[in-house]
Amino acid sequence: MKVDVRHKRYLKYQLTMQDLLFWIAYIPWMFSWMLTYTWLKPIIHPYGIGKIWTLIGIILLFLRAIYVRNSGFFMVSLIGIMLFITFLVRLGNDNVNFILYTIILILSVGDMEVDDIVKVTFYLQVILLCVTVLPAAIGIIHNEAQYSENGVRLRHLLGFRYCTDSANFYLSIILEYIYLYRKKGIGIIKTIIFISIGYYIYAQTDTKEAFLLVILAFIMERLLRPFDFRRSYTLRAIIKYQYWGYALVSIISSILYVKNGALEKINVALNSRLDLAHRGLMKWGVKIFGVSVKWISKGSTYNYIDSSFINVLICYGILLFLFLLIGYTTIGSKAIEKNDQGLYVVLIIWGIHAMINPQIYLVWYNPFLFMFNMGCITKEIKKHYWIKKEKEKTI
Repeated sequence: MKVDVRHKRYLKYQLTMQDLLFWIAYIPWMFSWMLTYTWLKPIIHPYGIGKIWTLIGIILLFLRAIYVRNSGFFMVSLIGIMLFITFLVRLGNDNVNFILYTIILILSVGDMEVDDIVKVTFYLQVILLCVTVLPAAIGIIHNEAQYSENGVRLRHLLGFRYCTDSANFYLSIILEYIYLYRKKGIGIIKTIIFISIGYYIYAQTDTKEAFLLVILAFIMERLLRPFDFRRSYTLRAIIKYQYWGYALVSIISSILYVKNGALEKINVALNSRLDLAHRGLMKWGVKIFGVSVKWISKGSTYNYIDSSFINVLICYGILLFLFLLIGYTTIGSKAIEKNDQGLYVVLIIWGIHAMINPQIYLVWYNPFLFMFNMGCITKEIKKHYWIKKEKEKTI
């Protein structure tokens, strides 16, 4: 069937409108959450902006789900199921105000290019560091300092509310850059520049783990270039199921931890993370829909759990915990299918980071969460779409 030129233009406009609805729903909400970590928080009140934009975004994303001609009943039904689960988790749980919207965003991506979402998030993270770290470094804003809980380590904030925020955002930027430039590769000069910036942030904030992971990421980026993981069943299994391993190690070590026991040295090296995770599991337990936890991040009653896996399991429950692991399993499958070395680096570094840091489920840190959609849903959407296209061709 011959397609009219005006119809082609309409389809192009229709696609642009679909993407526009997503970007309007995503960018202001995500950037407002980023700003909650910075010195700008008391000035522009980004929490309020985020709450308002959540309501606006839900309307826009549902319009997009209806408007996308390829989504059909499958997409709308799946969004409905996940919304129902997250609604159940949200009941009586103050920790999941953003989870509902995050799930809607992930499921609303459809057949958009996830690389575009990673790229936009990357640029916004760079802008974030430019309005925080750069002004603090050159003295435009006060580079506030604080001592660690034991009073030994002096750590500068670099325009953020907590000393580790700049290092963690910088690690995210590096992983996104490695992924986006995975086909071209990263030269020695750029690597030295990036590591030098990372060292400056480390020297200011004393955030060792993030800096070491930056170095490890660049080492892996070079070492993995010639490897084809598809040739080895063992390597394929490791890439695909590695997050189940990270989660099991986190849970078992937290359960088995006993003060002054065999894991004490590891606990000391991790600044009491094992002890806090153990106490959290004993106190709150694990529920199917999670429990509401009031986090205390200062003083002698400090109880925050840094491990992403333990944090998700306690706060958001078994169902969303499994959703996270299944999602990363599908991303691993995609990485193997394309032998994507950049994605291998991202998966390994994020997995290690998630064992001792809580950012894995936050899209403003980790835009690779949108690949859950690619693994779980897009195949079905595209299958539906191409069947429809083939039928149109035969008319």
